[in-house]
Amino acid sequence: MLKAPSAVLCLVLSLGPSLCMAQSLLTPEGLRADLGVSFQQDLGELTRGMRKATQDIGKRPVVHHVGRPEELPYPCDDLPVVYVKNGTLYKNGKELGYRAQAYQTSCSGVVAWTDTSGTLYKDREELGRSSQFSLSKVTGDVAWQDNLGVVHKNRQELGRAQSYRMSAYTGDVLWTDNFGALHKNEVELGKAQRYLVADRTGDVVWLDNYGDLHKNRQKLGRASRFDIADRTGDVAWLDSWQNLYKNATRVAGGISTYTLREDGKLIWQDRYGDYHYA
Repeated sequence: MLKAPSAVLCLVLSLGPSLCMAQSLLTPEGLRADLGVSFQQDLGELTRGMRKATQDIGKRPVVHHVGRPEELPYPCDDLPVVYVKNGTLYKNGKELGYRAQAYQTSCSGVVAWTDTSGTLYKDREELGRSSQFSLSKVTGDVAWQDNLGVVHKNRQELGRAQSYRMSAYTGDVLWTDNFGALHKNEVELGKAQRYLVADRTGDVVWLDNYGDLHKNRQKLGRASRFDIADRTGDVAWLDSWQNLYKNATRVAGGISTYTLREDGKLIWQDRYGDYHYA
């Protein structure tokens, strides 16, 4: 706290007349100097306090964000315990293979892994040289692409692909070939400019090059927007006139916004502000 000028202290503390007289002889410059010294002392104490607080903060432990683990299906009773020790891959305490590099586990008990040469295995079964692979968390199926760009499902060759993805629950492989055609496993669906997959059902909704919407092999209609429910495979979509559909059934007209829940429940608001669902 800053100190008051000495003359003021004399008045407040009612000090003796001789002392107050001596203090009253101070010039204004002297008062300012006295105040400046006090300010410098207080500023020094504040600086030292801030420096100490900064040092204390530096000693505190750093808390790192820990991301949530990948969601597993339920139930998941056979998920194996897998680890690598000195290059050897172990599954539930037993040796599975050597020179292991990467692995994925499934609730079916299957382990897909690659060795340092890039060879892919499904447990102890050799599948081939792989550039990338995915394992279904439920079925234990392995989708993988070899060095020539050919996509496989387990030991079945599907075709040369631009891209692919696997349904984590059903093991279905969705892939597009070099001509833009979309395939579900070995079945060609058609040329697609965009598609979505329901992981828990394996249903795929896709928009062809003409703007027509399809669910698997069923044509639904010309769509401007579409979504799919992950748990049920239900499709919600709008046509060019803002009519709202659930799968192939029209449920409302003049709708600009809607919500499709994971359980397939479709919710929307009409032009009067009232809510509806189907």
